[in-house]
Amino acid sequence: MAERGAQFGNQNACKNKPWREMLDRAIKQDDGKRLRKAAEALLDAAAGEYKLEESQLGAIKELTDRLDGKAHQTISGPEDRDLIPSSIEVKHVGPGNGTVS
Repeated sequence: MAERGAQFGNQNACKNKPWREMLDRAIKQDDGKRLRKAAEALLDAAAGEYKLEESQLGAIKELTDRLDGKAHQTISGPEDRDLIPSSIEVKHVGPGNGTVS
């Protein structure tokens, strides 16, 4: 069985990410104090102790997406209903007349 991953010499995994590098540098420059302040503001807002302005919330979300990646979307539904069909029905339609054979 073939190994998973890119072929030898493929540089796609090493894409240049200057924005991420600058964010990392800025965070390290002040020992993460501003990042901690943003995290605390978000926690305070979630606890109802503080109200974030829309622009602050958007900035924190953008920063989080840049640093940790966007959150994966989950699919949920009622417990008694399958989200993936257990069978698929295939109907063959005859040529030209639209009848099912």
